Amino acid sequence: MRIGIELRHITPGSSGGLVPFLKGLLEKTFDMYPQEEFFVYCTIYNRGLISNSLANVHLTSLPTVTYLKDLENDLCAKKIDLLLRSFPVQESMDFPMSRQVVLIPDLQHEQFPQFFPSEVLKERRSAFGWMMSKAGAIGTFTQFTRQTIQEHPENRCQDIFLIPPAINSEYARADEASLLPEELDFLPRLPYFFCPSNLWPHKNHRRLLQAFLLFLRETGLDMELVLSGHPDGWQELNAEFPDLPVRHLGFIRPEVLKRLYRHATALAFFSLYEGFGMPLLEAFDAGTPVICSNITSLPEVGGDAILSCDPTDVPAISRLMVEIVSDQNLRSTLVARGRERLGHYSWEKSAASLMQAFERVSSAAITGKKAERTPTPLVTIVTPSYNQGRFLRRTIESVLNQTYPNIEYIVMDGASTDDSVEILNSYGDRFTWVSERDKGQADAINKGFERGHGDILTFLNSDDVLTPDAVQKAVDFFTDHPEVDLVYGRANYTDEADCITGMYNTDEYSLQRLIIDNCICQPATFWRKRIADLVGPFDIGLHMALDYDYWLRIATMGGRIAHIHEILAGSRLYAETKTLSLRERAYAEVFQVSQKYAGYVHINYFLGLWYHRIRENPTGIYRYLSYLPKSQGIFARLHYFTFNRKYLIHQINFKPGRVKKYLTHFLKSTLGFLRPLARNVRSRLYLVDEKNPVFGLWPDNHLGPVFQVYIRRKNPGQKLYLAGVPVVDSVVKIKVDHHAAEELLLRKNQLSKIVVEAEPGQKVLFEFAKNHRDENGRYITMQLSETTLFAEHDVIY
Repeated sequence: MRIGIELRHITPGSSGGLVPFLKGLLEKTFDMYPQEEFFVYCTIYNRGLISNSLANVHLTSLPTVTYLKDLENDLCAKKIDLLLRSFPVQESMDFPMSRQVVLIPDLQHEQFPQFFPSEVLKERRSAFGWMMSKAGAIGTFTQFTRQTIQEHPENRCQDIFLIPPAINSEYARADEASLLPEELDFLPRLPYFFCPSNLWPHKNHRRLLQAFLLFLRETGLDMELVLSGHPDGWQELNAEFPDLPVRHLGFIRPEVLKRLYRHATALAFFSLYEGFGMPLLEAFDAGTPVICSNITSLPEVGGDAILSCDPTDVPAISRLMVEIVSDQNLRSTLVARGRERLGHYSWEKSAASLMQAFERVSSAAITGKKAERTPTPLVTIVTPSYNQGRFLRRTIESVLNQTYPNIEYIVMDGASTDDSVEILNSYGDRFTWVSERDKGQADAINKGFERGHGDILTFLNSDDVLTPDAVQKAVDFFTDHPEVDLVYGRANYTDEADCITGMYNTDEYSLQRLIIDNCICQPATFWRKRIADLVGPFDIGLHMALDYDYWLRIATMGGRIAHIHEILAGSRLYAETKTLSLRERAYAEVFQVSQKYAGYVHINYFLGLWYHRIRENPTGIYRYLSYLPKSQGIFARLHYFTFNRKYLIHQINFKPGRVKKYLTHFLKSTLGFLRPLARNVRSRLYLVDEKNPVFGLWPDNHLGPVFQVYIRRKNPGQKLYLAGVPVVDSVVKIKVDHHAAEELLLRKNQLSKIVVEAEPGQKVLFEFAKNHRDENGRYITMQLSETTLFAEHDVIY
């Protein structure tokens, strides 16, 4: 088989444990299956992940800007049979999803959405849902995650297999005797607990520090807490515990990591969520006792070799610390069990599991086997009603006459004083209804959904109707698009006699379009319970814009929204409706909702408000404004600018980066004849700094005649280098902070690696003596294939 491996979003440091996992799994797979051909698609930032010394492994560095397009072209050109995706992303390719195997390490974003920025959450939910619904097979670490994926409503994949991590080779080979003097200096001198993990919210560091404080107060022992990993956020957290003996070492080499494990009193790892929990294996290997959380995957990985408790229970964490410190026999028992437990995990087993999955996916693709469709989901429809007897029967009949069979219908009547209760009684037990006082429409809807059990939800006001096959069309769309959270169709406006008077102004969805006006027609809208659980109930403080608030909440919390061009409902519009009779209040609530979620109110709403005031229903002073020409637009715009003044001032702030971009474009286009002189001048100036750390790199990874880097970061013991293929024979001069470092001869089409001795805060200059002008008129010198001098987020094109 010819197997492609996509590594686009794997980045050393920011990708956490995925980096050593993929390194260990792939290298063992390459070694165990020499008869297969593997094509690894890296970027210049992660190519060092794979040590390529085997004939069956082919490495290619693709530009990040055109990665997907270049990947797709290469998969076609090389006739790749299968593709391993290293992380879920929703990026459409012609390469069949049925031939793709995707790695899903966990579904943390579903359990703890509050730990993710809204845009990240939206991307993850979209990408993970897409992969779970389309992939040929899914690989994950533990039975816990496997079951979580299987139970997820978007999952359609029948082939979910385990590929658990093992001790990575770099850690296994680490020699404590090779510690550097500066590393020896920061090693703790006192007994200590150790916790190696980035300062991400789910790692639960704050509670760990609180528990350690309780431990010290109770025992009076002279001990430390040692942390390692990404240091972002440490200063703020440390400020909360100024007198606590705790230190953060930042990124450390495997040699230091092994030393810290071996001499720690215990590993203290009280994460709120883990797809696996690699520190447990590292502690088992080092002979270190483990105290940790009793939730998610950690009990499965640790078995009987751990002491565990609820990670939200600070006193319980402190008690485990006391227990592990005071009982030497317990520590010895846990160490022995840990070493035995370690034998359950090996790269050989995981590599074999991965290859078996490739074979199953290949076989299924050849035979054309498809995943079975899920059973028809239960749809819950809630109708809030108050004194709507004249329309209520038509609304009820439109639900009861749906072509879709699996509907749960609930009518929440607000203690009506007309004939509504008699109408409801006339239907017997054909649906559920309640008549009691409530706090308004939103409260009635919330109470109705609390009684319901459906996987798909909607509410239908007691003066609106559904078309006969509306529910069936919505369910069919959800079945075919399991990644979508909310779908809305079109609706006709109808009058009191059911005559069509127009059509609701729906439109294709985007968040920006929804901010312009409410393009989602409420009676033609259906959504999944999973998104309802995420965003919470309807806001009972709203009476006019409660649906608009709900849609924007879904949109800004990562929900995926889709529009279908089917008429699903009739929206009744008549003089007594709230929309028409309470326009001022409606606009007030819309302004409130827009300000809350968008940060401003779109000009469209001001134009509508002032049209209502001056043209539709002029009262008081507004009657006289109608005689002024263009008064509606003038007052609407004045209102818009005064209401949104803070937002608008922020938007027009001076942006030096934008000015620099335009100025650079102007100089290039008008002063092209000065280019040779400019290159000569640039070679003597450093045009990089902390904010703009890279100069002279083209989007396709070619270097220009002058290439400069500001070194932002360097991990202990890390080598800084770049590697690539020169396009011409040339000499390159390398300077570090204006001091000549060395001069190297580079040969055309021969892979060259340039190692640089530099430290954070220094500037490195590469000046190439010769260059080549390509077909686009660019002056290029080298095609970069790998570097540790800078990261992807350092580059601004």
